[in-house]
Parts: sequence; C-alpha cells; structure tokens
Amino acid sequence: MELLEGETFAERLKREKTIPVDEAIEMIMPVIQSLDEVHKDNIIHRDIAPDNIFITKDGQVKLIDFGAARYATTTHSRSLTVVIKPGYSPEEQYRSRGDQGKHTDVYAVAATLYRMITGEVPPDALERRAYFENKKKDILRPISEFVPDIDKNKENAILNALNVRVEDRTPDMQTLMSELTSAEKVRRRDGRIKPLDMYTWPKWAKIGLPIAGVGIVLFFVLFLTGVIGFNADLKEDIVIPEGQTRVPSVVNNDYDKANRRLTEAKLIMAISGKEYSEMIPVNYVLTQDVNPGLIVDENTVVHLKLSAGKMTRSVPDVRGYPLEKAKALLEGLKFTVEVKEEPSDVIAKGSVISQSSAAGAELERGTAVMLTVSNSEPKSGTQIPDLTGKRYDEVLEAAKQGGFSISVTERRFDKTHDKDTVISQTNNGGGVAELIISRGYDPITVPDVTYLDEAEATAVLEARSAGKRPTAATLTRGSLCSRASPSASRPSRRLRSRSRSARAQSCLKFPTASEWIRTVQSRC
Repeated sequence: MELLEGETFAERLKREKTIPVDEAIEMIMPVIQSLDEVHKDNIIHRDIAPDNIFITKDGQVKLIDFGAARYATTTHSRSLTVVIKPGYSPEEQYRSRGDQGKHTDVYAVAATLYRMITGEVPPDALERRAYFENKKKDILRPISEFVPDIDKNKENAILNALNVRVEDRTPDMQTLMSELTSAEKVRRRDGRIKPLDMYTWPKWAKIGLPIAGVGIVLFFVLFLTGVIGFNADLKEDIVIPEGQTRVPSVVNNDYDKANRRLTEAKLIMAISGKEYSEMIPVNYVLTQDVNPGLIVDENTVVHLKLSAGKMTRSVPDVRGYPLEKAKALLEGLKFTVEVKEEPSDVIAKGSVISQSSAAGAELERGTAVMLTVSNSEPKSGTQIPDLTGKRYDEVLEAAKQGGFSISVTERRFDKTHDKDTVISQTNNGGGVAELIISRGYDPITVPDVTYLDEAEATAVLEARSAGKRPTAATLTRGSLCSRASPSASRPSRRLRSRSRSARAQSCLKFPTASEWIRTVQSRC
C-alpha cells in the first residue's frame, strides 16, 4: 500500500471553502483521466467525493478508497449494493438494481467539482427528482449564481454531468473531459421534451399515424355506445399474500425510524455492523441486505449496517514511555506516529520527552502524533532518591537537580495515589529510575467498542480504562456494557452485547480490559 503525504480535497475545502474554476478543473482532470482508464475494464468507483481524492505534497492528485468499486457489466450492474453519499450519489445509486455505469461516476465527479467551485454540496439527487416532478423545476442552483464570471461552456459541462436522468446526463469521462475543455459552444442538455416536427417524420409515420388516429376514435365511439365492452374482473389493488409483506427502504433513516418502519412491515431488524463515515450521521442506516420492494415472508430478518459517524480516539499520555511502547499504544489506537530526537537532561535515552497532542484530546483516527524522544546517554553512578508520591513535574525537577534520568514503564489507575504521582520506582543501576505513575481513580465512560475487531477493541479499552474496575455508575449508553444490539450471525471474534444483567455482571466482575473482552466473547 502506498504511503501518501498531503491532504484530501475535503481537508483543503474545509480550510479554503472554495477553489477558483480553472484551478478546480485542473485538479480534477487527473481523476477524470484515471476513471476513464478504470471504466475501460468495466469497473465503476461509486464513492467519489472530496474526502476520497488526495493531493500529495508535490501536487499529485490521487483517487483513493476503491472499497465500493464494482463491475458494471450488463450482468452485474443490476444487483449492486446500495452505497450512498448524499449530494454526490446520483439517483440510480439509491437502488441496488439501478442502472449504474460510467454515468454514475460522472455525476459524482461533477458534484465534487460543483462543491469545489461553489462551496456548497449539490442537493440530494432524489430530492431534486421529487421536486422536479412536483414543481417542474430543478433545485440545483446554477454555478453562475456563485461565480458570475464562470465560462458558460464550463458551467454547461458541469451541469450536463449533474443531470438527474441518466439519459440526459453526460455518458462518460471522455465526453466530460471534452466538454470541460471545449473551445466550441457546449449545448446545455436540460432534459426537456422537444415539440414534435411533423415535417421531419418519415413517410410511414406520416401515413400510418393518421390512420391509427382514426382507428382509435372509432374504437372509443363503439365502446361508448356499448357496441363493444369489457367484462374482465380486474383488481384495482395488488394484493400481498397472507403471511407476506413488502420490504421498505430504510437506507438513510435513523435507527429508531428504521426500526419503526420495519416493525410496521412485520419484519425483524438486526444490526450486522457499523462503519465509520465522514458524511452520514451516527446511527443512520448505510445499507440493508434485503432489497426494498421485495415481497418476503413476515418476520424475515433484515440486516442493517449503521454509520458510526466520524471516528475519533482519545490520545493517551505516553510521556516518559520507551519509544516502542509509546508507538505500540498509539498505533493500536490507529494514530500515525512521527518521531524526532532531542537531548534531554532528565528523560532516559529512547524515552518520550513530549507529545504533540495533549493526553485526553479527541482526534480522528489516522491523525499524526509527533513524539519527541531523548537521545542523551544516562549518567551512571548517580544517587537516585525515593520518588514515591511525588508528582511527575516534581520528579522531572528532582532528576534535573540530581543528575539522573527517568523512564515511565506504566501508567495505571490507583486508589491510593493521586493522579500523575509516582506509585513505585525501580533503579536500574545505570542512573535511570523506572517509574509506575498513577492515573488516579476518577470514574470513566466506557467507550463503545461494539463491532470493532479484538485487537482494536483491546487497545481502546486499555488506553481508556487499564487497571480500573468499571462500576455501574460509570457505564453510559453507547458503551459495550449498556448498548443492546439485535443479535446477528457474525464471526465470534466480533464483540457482542449481552442482556442487561449479564452485561452489568461482566463489567463489575472483571477489572481489566483483556479479561473483560475474553469474558464477553466467551458468552457470545
């Protein structure tokens, strides 16, 4: 996997709000060219948005996250998983059997370009379709309302690619590229139905259609006078067989609404997992495994995947830790670690002097944390005093005055020592005092680790609650012990919630994160 240094379009737009038209088109052009090559192999990306386009420090533009990419041949495009990014997804992407193809990615690229230039995300495609059908007007605002001096050709090229109806939309990346760079006039395809011109009809139509018209008039005359009629027992409504029901679409519904709609349809909702999302609010439905509109047996289980919102992690205090221990802890929480070395009078060689993000700060997963590490040799033969009970800042001052170094081997919760004070020390004989530091014993909120894999769940729990026994008062809604999730068939290494009493007993009985996880898994 390639390591990229730089930022996403989303990060730049968050900072700069908008990008000039010509610069935006220049930035998006490598994406269009890349997709044109990908489309030649009948693969569509389906998840194009500013957060999935990366610009490196040397100016290269990269399209990332092909996790939703699928084949778009005639045999596959009719049964694709629903993947939605509101504002960037065209209407056909809201349906698992929608006509998805090259034009699907064209819409998303144009939506991204619209966002870059105007500073606004286009209205949701289904909302545009509904408003147009009711009001006969598209609620997508022209780019010229935001940028009055935009070249008309460029505006038409972008708006053509943003047409809701597939048949009106720019069909592929080659056409989009051509229209964005065209010196000739680019015609706006707005999807209006043109009036018929009889003079351009072929001869068979000129002769045949009037005859057909006469036949239709004659039919209605005979029907109204009772000469001909129908006696078919046609039913006005489609009747769903007893014991069966129609599956509603609950994608983009919140948890409660999805649960209510499925219950009303006599279906059973089950949560099959969560995925972090930059766009979809927490606890909204990302996907459902039974296609909307199908007639199924009552009490059929519909598995939903929910959004976990943006992923954040609490930064642990790694000051004084040996570098390898600090890196393992931070990387276990999915932070990236950068290191620089400096001399230090008080921190042992290879241990952390300071960290760029304060302990307890909530940062998105993947954020870089800079560790400053000591490269100073210890001073052997130095007399080290008893440091037990001293605060960390007092220890640093004592080390500076006494000419010895310190290293922290552990930070843990402790009832008998105040936060940031020394619980115990070991003098290694090389002028270094190895310390265990107290984290105090304040109540904590148990983090939500439901659906995380074992390694990451362990890292999250141990970073937040290592050595502390959770009590009933510390458990909050959203923690593993208090969240009730519908059961679903999934691998046993995924964490599962239990009944309220069983969860409370598990949390009260097992004081460490590792024991806690093993107990919950053994009961799943």
